[in-house]
Amino acid sequence: MREQGYEQYEVSAYAKPGKQCQHNLNYWEFGDYLGLGAGAHSKITHPNSHQIVRSWNAKNPKSYLSEKLSEITHQKMLTLEEIPLEFALNAFRLQKPLSLTLWKERTGLSLDRIAAPLEVAIQKQWIILEKENLILTKLGRDFLNDVLELFLVKS
Repeated sequence: MREQGYEQYEVSAYAKPGKQCQHNLNYWEFGDYLGLGAGAHSKITHPNSHQIVRSWNAKNPKSYLSEKLSEITHQKMLTLEEIPLEFALNAFRLQKPLSLTLWKERTGLSLDRIAAPLEVAIQKQWIILEKENLILTKLGRDFLNDVLELFLVKS
């Protein structure tokens, strides 16, 4: 792929420079999106409260078309404990540094929320903290599931 001018910009995607899928980048950068139709998913962040709501519609088109709207759309508000993992699941897919500014903007949470997992990831050499960016190392990419597990708050 590299010989043909393609670069890996995400865990499972390659593109020529400047041709990355903007639609998917929005997901990976924890942006909001509205899904319409059977099986569609949405993520909406309320601007003032930073509360994040995920919603999804019935998958089966027949069910989707025959049910009442209130019965086909399901919603879940993310808890403060769920947001770090949700963010990490998306952002660490990208092959670029993760901006701590983006973390603050998209989650509305302070960096204290992820201090403990970051400390462990840095000690294990899975992540490097450089200026205002988190950089997933080659080792971190190889152990991405383990990195993500650090952000899972267990009750």
